[in-house]
Amino acid sequence: MLIGAALVLFLTSIRFFWSVGVIEACIVERIDKSSDIREDDGFKKRIRFIMLFDVPCLLAHSFIFYVLCEYLYKIAECILGDPAKLVETVQQCPATETMFHIQIFLFIFSVLLIVNAIWLFTLRTEGNETFAEFFWMISNAVTAALSIIVIIFAPSHMSYTSVMTLGLVLFMANTVADLWCCARIYTVDRLGKPRILGCDCRLSWLSALFAGRHQG
Repeated sequence: MLIGAALVLFLTSIRFFWSVGVIEACIVERIDKSSDIREDDGFKKRIRFIMLFDVPCLLAHSFIFYVLCEYLYKIAECILGDPAKLVETVQQCPATETMFHIQIFLFIFSVLLIVNAIWLFTLRTEGNETFAEFFWMISNAVTAALSIIVIIFAPSHMSYTSVMTLGLVLFMANTVADLWCCARIYTVDRLGKPRILGCDCRLSWLSALFAGRHQG
């Protein structure tokens, strides 16, 4: 169970590694539609919204992910005793306390998916990535809703191990479907450039677009 939770978090971190690319796609789309970004009030308003909402929201993903890792540590501490020890010990927490930490873990994971869905909605584009963004939003919203149902109803009928396992199955399905269906979007942008090269590549590309637009 703990290994499964760690694996889900690991795969989720892979998904969000490329999140900055969504902001990039939104900015590039606005540049393409603007005849002169220096005089385009709509472009200026969009950029301000991105800087004041979307960028902080993206950073909030990291904070929520950190809290998830902390709660996974608490769950491990309840089940194994001190996770720093190399040998398994008897359970240190009552089952009710372990269940509480698991419910919080699943709830925080659901919040992460909901925040991501809202963030994607504010950055939706009309380019080639429309399907991926729609898929991400719907998949995250549905998974979060199902997880909340598990949090509310399952504890009274299932053990904490079963509740955690059920929640992890939902999150794993969400993550694997995401990586399987949208692998190309994660690795290649609309111009055929590899996203995997990182932010330096993206910033250079954006700089070139801005320079070309200004010269034009």
